[in-house]
Amino acid sequence: MLKKMLLIGLGLTALACQTPEQSTVYGPKPTQLEGQYRSQTGVMSSISCYCFQAGELVDERGEKTYLCWEGEEEAPRSCENIRVWGEYTSKTREEDPNSPCPAGEMRYFSVQKYECY
Repeated sequence: MLKKMLLIGLGLTALACQTPEQSTVYGPKPTQLEGQYRSQTGVMSSISCYCFQAGELVDERGEKTYLCWEGEEEAPRSCENIRVWGEYTSKTREEDPNSPCPAGEMRYFSVQKYECY
């Protein structure tokens, strides 16, 4: 009987001490990119077919990444260098005879937060 009570007590103590999984509380950690920045907002470029508020980041290796601000925050118009946090995503466009944009898919970086420097 004493053994049963000890086992039940230990089991309840173990359950009480469990911590929630961090992924459900905090979510995944955003990716960070940085480099030279050029605004693409209001410019007819390939990214403008997928995202209205857009930009282009060129990193230290010379690799270009399209940036997209899909939330309420506006993309910066002038910012020589930029550091962005967010995640990569892709969007597919269907054929639309009334649009100048071609059908296709584009991968871009969805910006959640940024800072100019």
